[in-house]
Amino acid sequence: MLLLLAVASAAVVAVLTARRPVAAVAAVLAVTAALPYGAAQSVFGSSWHPGTLLMIAVVIAQVVAGPSPVSAVAVRMTGVLLALGGFLAIAFVTSYLTGRTSSIGTLVLQVVAPVALLVVMRATVGADQRAGRRLGLVVVAVGVAQALVVIGVFTGLVPQPWATFVESSRWWAVDPSRMVGTLEHPLVTALWMAAAVPYVATLRRSWVQCTTVLVLLGAVALTGSRLSLVVAAVSAVIVLFRSRAHPFVKVVSLAAVFVGGAAMLLGAAGATVSERFADDGGSGSVRAEVFELFGTVWQQTVVVGRGFGASEEVTRNALIGATFENPILMFAVDFGGVATVLFFGALVVIVFGSPGVTRLTGARLAASGVLVAVLGFNSLSTNAAVGPLLFTVLALAAPVLPLTRQIPTVHHLRTERTA
Repeated sequence: MLLLLAVASAAVVAVLTARRPVAAVAAVLAVTAALPYGAAQSVFGSSWHPGTLLMIAVVIAQVVAGPSPVSAVAVRMTGVLLALGGFLAIAFVTSYLTGRTSSIGTLVLQVVAPVALLVVMRATVGADQRAGRRLGLVVVAVGVAQALVVIGVFTGLVPQPWATFVESSRWWAVDPSRMVGTLEHPLVTALWMAAAVPYVATLRRSWVQCTTVLVLLGAVALTGSRLSLVVAAVSAVIVLFRSRAHPFVKVVSLAAVFVGGAAMLLGAAGATVSERFADDGGSGSVRAEVFELFGTVWQQTVVVGRGFGASEEVTRNALIGATFENPILMFAVDFGGVATVLFFGALVVIVFGSPGVTRLTGARLAASGVLVAVLGFNSLSTNAAVGPLLFTVLALAAPVLPLTRQIPTVHHLRTERTA
């Protein structure tokens, strides 16, 4: 019953926002970030997350409302879409032939629906360049909302959302001091907040940029994600340095960020960061083991993989208490080297290989940072809110040529003078 209600609600929202694509994407990102996938499965009794249902509904509504812009973008992206389609075809066939279709729905969540939304977003930005900035602000708003929840839970001002789900998670039993916000895992939460840092450049006032960066960096640190913290810190420096503010304002802003960061590290919040950098709980040694293991199996899956989820079985049989913790390695084992090259090659081409000059400030930096950060954990092989975020930042980073509009011909009527 609740699942039917979720489907109906997604359809209603998609119809109401059919002429407001920015609002539609904002709704998708908000719903995706507000509800962990594990909690959604418990509440709705299905693996279909409301965010995924809304994503599909929004894509259908946008295509029906404006088929021409969407089809034009799809034609321009023919090469990329063929590569992603080839990856999906290989993934589905490989998983079917190896009897590993139970988790294939994860590909719909992580790739199929987000790619369709990417095409819609590129059509939106191509038709209205202001839409790019608005979408960037949406990413900032969602990231800041996550940061405020993280900080609120850490300080005891707010209770942990979805506490029952969080406390039953495997990562919680290992390190309950890490903050998670409203998402599935601290690494996923850190990814969303780190992705928001480059888009701070779209904010107009320097003091707002500086304050937002400090909030995001502090919250990322509380998640204990080292890679996302480095990505966010580098992005923050670049954003503040490239801002159009007076050089003195830039210096003051950078100094404020460094002072604020130092104060945070010297306080109680710094314990989470320092402990993760000083003692990673054996994470480094485990990663060395999985890379060594991959070196022994990669030749068996250069062309054909073993099916979705096989990579976890490989590490489990090797008695390693972790997965490959890298989507490239996991996809290479699951779907084969050819499919993996098609997928990640397409992602790089979306950002760096398309023609055009129209860009959103900070968008390429955000896409580059997210592409790096997702390589630090099994981001795309689980039911987690990674794919929707990844393809959103890719859509905003891709060079977009303005869509050609038909200019109506004006016929001048010749008035004959009568004598």
